[in-house]
Amino acid sequence: MNSKESAEQLFHFTGEYKNIVSIMNNKFKPFFCVEDLSFMYDISKNVIFAFPMVCFCDIPLKRNSVHKANYGEYGIGLTKEWGIRNNLNIVNYSFKESFKSTSYRVLVNYYIEKCKDLKEDLNHNFRNAFSILLMTSKPYEGKKFDKTERKWKDINVRFYDEREWRFLPIVDKLKWSISLKDFSGDYEAFLNAIEKEQTKIQAKYTLDFTVNDINYIFLKNRSEKEIFLNDISDNYNETDLKRIQSLIYFKKMQNQKNEYQPLICVKSH
Repeated sequence: MNSKESAEQLFHFTGEYKNIVSIMNNKFKPFFCVEDLSFMYDISKNVIFAFPMVCFCDIPLKRNSVHKANYGEYGIGLTKEWGIRNNLNIVNYSFKESFKSTSYRVLVNYYIEKCKDLKEDLNHNFRNAFSILLMTSKPYEGKKFDKTERKWKDINVRFYDEREWRFLPIVDKLKWSISLKDFSGDYEAFLNAIEKEQTKIQAKYTLDFTVNDINYIFLKNRSEKEIFLNDISDNYNETDLKRIQSLIYFKKMQNQKNEYQPLICVKSH
């Protein structure tokens, strides 16, 4: 069933050419994202966490210009069937005053009070389940952390508009998160710990796909096509490279009607 409100693909965009080449050659690698979960907790507590994930959106192509402006023009679109098969999770959006967020806070407070009395297996299962809820939750709107500048941006972002899906690596479930609280609010130590853990997780876990799972590949311009195909040629056979070539789109000039066009003729998806 086709939907006009959401795409039939899951898109991942990036700002650098080398990143899309790396995805094609090495598949998706999880990165830690810094999240402010104060909307789910008592505001007096330190609620800055980092979680490993790979992020996608299902915004239709005709409406994702803002998303690409934020994340980059290079990208890949894979089928939603692939995403569901690989247990990607639709992000839960909420705000502090909502019944949903209030319910989260009740659960957190109850667990903190009762965890010592729970049997080990029940305690373990509850912590795992709640970790997944944390990792798939995001505020309706708020500030975004810039890992390059290592600070929170001043601009308020409406995260709800991102229609995010997340892949979560199933690894050391009780160590999924890194908390700023554990570093006494020291962002430098917090971010250094993130980099170390990220290296460990990326060495173990990838999110795989085949050529048949891909519907779109986005490059900036036509001149990159041959370079791109050459840069990934060692990892694909001739048949796969022909299919990949048919899936490449590039950004058209702004005065042209459609934002993207294929590099060669492709069947509609």
